[in-house]
Amino acid sequence: MGHRLLADINYDNQDVVFDYYKTAIDSLLKMLSISSVSNYQLPSYNKNFIATELDIFPHWLLTTHLSILLSEYEQEQLQTCFSLLIDNALSQPVAFMHRDYHSRNIMLMPDNNRELAIIDFQDAVIGPITYDIVSLLRDCYVVLSDASIKELFDYFKTHFNQQFPEVIHKDAALCVDDKQWQQWFDLMGLQRHIKASGIFARLHHRDQKSGYLNDIPQTLSYIISVTKQYSELQFLHDLVEQRVLPAVLTKMTEKTGAL
Repeated sequence: MGHRLLADINYDNQDVVFDYYKTAIDSLLKMLSISSVSNYQLPSYNKNFIATELDIFPHWLLTTHLSILLSEYEQEQLQTCFSLLIDNALSQPVAFMHRDYHSRNIMLMPDNNRELAIIDFQDAVIGPITYDIVSLLRDCYVVLSDASIKELFDYFKTHFNQQFPEVIHKDAALCVDDKQWQQWFDLMGLQRHIKASGIFARLHHRDQKSGYLNDIPQTLSYIISVTKQYSELQFLHDLVEQRVLPAVLTKMTEKTGAL
């Protein structure tokens, strides 16, 4: 088993970063062919599953952690945004989904640092093909540059299309160009970051694991950055930028000042 995490590498050295991340993408591509484990059929990441995850955000982050109460109209607007994210997820081809594929669940092998060991498979499902790649490249714990994300996502798309042409092309009505890939990637990342920010609040309030509160601002920053590019998500953008992130930062400042 590895003794260091991918999160521990020197992120100032771009050559090292690209070597490791391309290896992580190669490992992800291998996993995409898995459909069952020891004759156990993996669960489906379906509409109800996704909706349940999204609801963690208003429950735990907005209401429980920040005491932000949305009006009935605002709740409807938020659910409209959530519906768009659900539709995006369900529009994608499906494959094996690790569901927590990020730098803290990828370990470097002690004898060969160019080999990686993947851990924490317990939440694996069958789901959208962009979920794990956006989890890796828009990591809640490590921030890659936009240029690095683009290059590595292009690497993933190229190799995915080479290895799994039947997945993309089995539906003649499905036009998967770079624009479609990017929308899948962006909106899938939003779903994950909305869920993650709620989970970080839940870990604090329910499980007394408060360290994850420090990861909420970066997670919300991803949401703001991506929603800015999609006019249909304006409500979510404004909510997070104008109310949620300021409230989170204020709460963190108050806590620091009280120490």
